[in-house]
Amino acid sequence: MLFQRFIVKVIGGKENSIVQEIKERISTYGFNEYIKSIVIINKKIVKEQLFKHDDEKLPANKKNTANIVWEVLDNGDFKKTTTKISNKFPGYIYVNMQYDADVWYVIRNTPGVLGFLGSIGSGSKPIPMSEVQFQKALQNSIPEEKIIEKKIPLSVGMIVDIVSGKFAKNKGKIVSIDSSNHTVNVQIENLGEVEVFDIDIQRS
Repeated sequence: MLFQRFIVKVIGGKENSIVQEIKERISTYGFNEYIKSIVIINKKIVKEQLFKHDDEKLPANKKNTANIVWEVLDNGDFKKTTTKISNKFPGYIYVNMQYDADVWYVIRNTPGVLGFLGSIGSGSKPIPMSEVQFQKALQNSIPEEKIIEKKIPLSVGMIVDIVSGKFAKNKGKIVSIDSSNHTVNVQIENLGEVEVFDIDIQRS
């Protein structure tokens, strides 16, 4: 498959929810194999503030968090570093996909999607961006990639790789499936044991 990157214009400030909606629609229509990833390009904003040790505005609780770091300077003053992650290109997401008219239709008709860049309407195919253009857009950024999860239907007799639990990294054969409890019975190859697993396995 030839995968290409397309720029999709969306409602600004709702990029994450729109990406989630696209993923759900793509999965519902069975088009997962046409989508490799959806990327939101983020940037890091770092703000530093200096406080005198006797500054009246100095907070009493100088607690470090995931986004805030306090440092004591050599002279006894304090430095507060605040890190914020925001969308570098508000209103745009980047879809790495194999072009297909039906997939394109599903994405561009997702609520919040305003259209594909490079498409002049009337059903004209959008123009993909080059890898050079994409790498340039990534400069000084933090890409947040939303990979489309490919769901594989399970069936009795299927050989699977066990990816968690005490038998992780072993292969096994599905002997029964309980969809109501989201569990499967897997017979471990070469061990002759049957274990019940949550559905957290991959096709071998």
